[in-house]
Amino acid sequence: MPSPESICQPVATNSHLSTDAPLRYINPKFMSGMSFRTQSEAENRLTGPDAPWNGAAGAILPGSRRGLGVYLQHLVGIAYFFGGGFILTLFWPVVRIFSRRDPTGEIGSRLLQKLFRSYLWLVQNLRLFYLHWPDADAVLQLRGRIIVSNHPGLMDAVFLVSKLPRVVCVMRSALMRNPCFFGAARMAGFIPNDRGAEMIRESVQKLHAGFNLLIFPEGTRTKNGVLNPFKAGFALAAVQSGATVQCLIMRQSQPYLIQGLNVFEPESAPVAVAIRLGREFTPEPGESARLFAARVEAYFREELANPGPFNKSGG
Repeated sequence: MPSPESICQPVATNSHLSTDAPLRYINPKFMSGMSFRTQSEAENRLTGPDAPWNGAAGAILPGSRRGLGVYLQHLVGIAYFFGGGFILTLFWPVVRIFSRRDPTGEIGSRLLQKLFRSYLWLVQNLRLFYLHWPDADAVLQLRGRIIVSNHPGLMDAVFLVSKLPRVVCVMRSALMRNPCFFGAARMAGFIPNDRGAEMIRESVQKLHAGFNLLIFPEGTRTKNGVLNPFKAGFALAAVQSGATVQCLIMRQSQPYLIQGLNVFEPESAPVAVAIRLGREFTPEPGESARLFAARVEAYFREELANPGPFNKSGG
């Protein structure tokens, strides 16, 4: 059995496919169930200009499955994720004792990352998700960056936190109070988004300490496949800290765990999730947080208007 950490590592090429173009950061079991003759065909189908990456379109990938078995596997994944979070909440008082020796929260952050990686290992082996992140290794060098991403599905933070180094997430305050997230969020030093000036101060302190700050500027999941207006909190943190904003572009192939859908609603599997590095932004001298946020939002709208996830460079 592979370790949970292996889910974000390059994988060996599936024996049924030629090796003319590598597909990275996926479980090989996915490819054995899909009708691709070559690796290039898989790459073009899943990441090319014709790939069905509009989350509202309900695209079905080759080798997709539906039925009671898939639904039960989905429930296993949901139970593992929320159950693991609840167990961490139960053990939070114990973890808090040890975390006093680590005021930066790095121990808690690593524990949470291992939980997220183990969840991704599970759902990829159940063939519920196909995760394509070809430039994931590039994020390992990020320090003191504000990482902003669009927010198509409920598990977006799981995908990103599982790979991002020394990351603190600005999280919806309602989720911070949820018993399934409370302990994990506290031990990782996550910041609730309802503290106003205090939230910005905490964010700047984390950035100056070398942590990366993960923010979904929409404030909630994308509705009906249309990007929500950005909130300016990330931009204010950038202006006050001088930190660079690194954009991440996320797409998913069908409306799985999107805003407005019940978490127990059945879907076909696998759900394809594509992630890539986008542009970096730095506030211009004298630029207000509101104008800076609008500039970054315009970039996301332009990128997400493209039909394929990787048909434009991130620069």
